[in-house]
Amino acid sequence: MVVGLTACAHRQAASPPAVPATGGSIYHADILKAARSNTAYRRVVFTGATMQIVLMSIPPGGDIGEEEHRRVEQILFCAEGSGRAVIRGVGTPFRQGDVVFLAPGVRHNFVNDGSTPLKIYTIYSPPNHLHGRVQQTKADAEADIENQEFNRRVDEPGRRQAR
Repeated sequence: MVVGLTACAHRQAASPPAVPATGGSIYHADILKAARSNTAYRRVVFTGATMQIVLMSIPPGGDIGEEEHRRVEQILFCAEGSGRAVIRGVGTPFRQGDVVFLAPGVRHNFVNDGSTPLKIYTIYSPPNHLHGRVQQTKADAEADIENQEFNRRVDEPGRRQAR
């Protein structure tokens, strides 16, 4: 699997056009290019039945905010920039090319301690944000009550998820 990911990341062919986030079954794009060009704090680019792809741009000195997902698995890839992955209170470098896999129940934060935006693409399973949501800043995300309620429904067993 790693060989396949490496081959895709270094291909020389023209980048495929991004398929719009329509909630369908396909998203085909140059994910590194998409992540690097994203300027929004959070941009949901694809939501499937059981997973979701989200792009993030964390400004210098910013962070995602400490969080824990009770029922969501998460994979975070560093596309550009540098920072720290703080997992259960312990910080480790998080640099371009790094990946972090998080099981449900793991407290975490990602901090940009570099001088340029930290560009991340992350995969959630199940989806953790409202389909198609774009939040320009962390403050926008924190003020997005509808998205926060969606997060709570995902993490509460027995409550039905709505897309």
